Formats: sequence, C-alpha cells, structure tokens
Amino acid sequence: MRSLFNKLFIIIITLFMMSPNVYAQNCSYEDRARLNELASKVTINYEIIEHEEEIEFESPDTGEILSRVKTDYSLKVSIYNITDELYVNETNDANDESKDILYSMTQNGVYSYNVDDFENIVKYTYRVRSAHKDCFDIGLNSFNFTKPKYNMYSHYGFCVGNENLPYCQRFITEDLNLSPPEVRYKVSEAIKEKETEEKKTSNEVLEFIKEYYIYFTGGTVIIAGVVVGYIIVRKRRVL
Repeated sequence: MRSLFNKLFIIIITLFMMSPNVYAQNCSYEDRARLNELASKVTINYEIIEHEEEIEFESPDTGEILSRVKTDYSLKVSIYNITDELYVNETNDANDESKDILYSMTQNGVYSYNVDDFENIVKYTYRVRSAHKDCFDIGLNSFNFTKPKYNMYSHYGFCVGNENLPYCQRFITEDLNLSPPEVRYKVSEAIKEKETEEKKTSNEVLEFIKEYYIYFTGGTVIIAGVVVGYIIVRKRRVL
C-alpha cells in the first residue's frame, strides 16, 4: 500500500512539473510572437506625492500652543498595459512574498498601489507571464523597480542649495552608509570638484576666443563690408 502511494505521488509530481511544457508545446509561433509584443509594452512608473498638514503642539518653554506644517510622503506605483492574456508576478528582496497581478485586478490594464514606507530601500522584480490558455505560464518579459527611501541628510545645512548632488537628493535608491561628518566632507569635495570643472570650462572658452579672435574679427569686418556695400549699391540704383 505504501509503495502504491509513493508511485502515485511521483506520478502527480511528474505531471505537475511537465504541465508548463505541455502548454509550451501547444503555444503556436503566432501566439508566442503576439504575447511577446504585448509583454514588451508592460511598463512601470512611480510618483512621489507630498502631503502637507498643519499640526499644533505645546511649546516646552512657554506652554504656548504653536503650529507648524508637517510634510509626509507617499509613493504611487503604477504598472501599465496588463492585458487579459498576461499576468505579472511580483517579488522583492525584503521578504519572501510572491504576488500575482491579474488583469481582473487592474483598471483598464493599469495596476496601481501606494507605499508609505520611506525608511527602507526595496528592490522589486516583476516577471510578465502568459495567461493565454495554450501558452499559460510561459515567461515573456521581466523588469526591476527600486523603491527609494528618504535621505535624512537632504535637510541638513550643507545640502541646502546642493540638492542636485547624490548625497543631498531627497530620495535615494542606494544606502549612503556615511556619518554626518563624512557626508559633509563628500559634499564639500563634490562642490570643489564642480567649481574646478566650471573654471576649467570657462578657461577653455576664453583660450578658444583668444586663439581664434582674429578670425572672428576678420569675419565680422567682412560681413560688415558686404552689408555696407549692399546698402551703397541699393542707394545708387534708387538714385
């Protein structure tokens, strides 16, 4: 009896493992090409939404009720162009969760969700697979998305006016792993490097003008002469 049970178990597992291949064999070249084209159009985008709220608090010094504006952020992620012949599998490096996004879960092919966590960087992997009955579960495309986190150094004094530097951007997709003094030093060095590059570019422009000044001057004189000559000829014809 035990031997029979083991054989049945092996047969069931074998059939289960073979099932994707059966679908693949039934999938025609035309269907596969069409599904590949549909899958290539599945894209992802995100929008960071800023929320401002005025809150009241009691001053620890005077007991007076004061108010200030509190800013919170949320992330809206949207996956576009999911059809009834496709589904998208989502995994991430923060946990072992795996989620299938079906066409029935979308609004006209667009699947959106909101994220309020800005303390961690999370890397997502999306795999576009076939939901077509003859090509079911065949992998068609994949893409990645990295959820950013809030950079606590972005509001430090040394970052004011330097928001374009990677250490000072409000949202980052790579951990800095630096202490405040180290970030300050990096910002200072980046500013010096930028100023040096700008000065070098300015000097190169000046050197170019000096080197070709005579050609610029000569060209200007020639053009001016042509214009004056044209005006004189026109006046003579009129007279």
